[in-house]
Amino acid sequence: MTDDDAQFVVVRGGLNRDAAYMTQTLIDETSGGDQPCLSVFALLPIGAESEDEVVGRVCREAGIPHGKVQRSTGARLRAAGFSLVHEVGVGEADCHYHVYFETPVTEAQMRRFIESFDPPEPNPTGGMRRRS
Repeated sequence: MTDDDAQFVVVRGGLNRDAAYMTQTLIDETSGGDQPCLSVFALLPIGAESEDEVVGRVCREAGIPHGKVQRSTGARLRAAGFSLVHEVGVGEADCHYHVYFETPVTEAQMRRFIESFDPPEPNPTGGMRRRS
């Protein structure tokens, strides 16, 4: 993560803050040998844009469907021992990033990740349901 990355406003969708559940889910999802990671969305502020405005822009651009979101910053993730890796797959928003975890994934790592985010707050877009 560069110094510029510290300025990112980072958003993850949903309410889940249960470290044990999230750790086990991440272990189960990466049992095929993939590097364990979680998806987040992040953008830099434009001009004098407030953090609240950036959260709204992230939610719109990413199309986050959840009614609640959690916010952080690149600096807070870095302080918790994580970094943002810009990886956009087919059909994903350009503001999609991965946060990778060391293996084996531990509850302590997950707790640091969770605690680097504020508690859930309403999605400023109200949440958008994706259609198949």
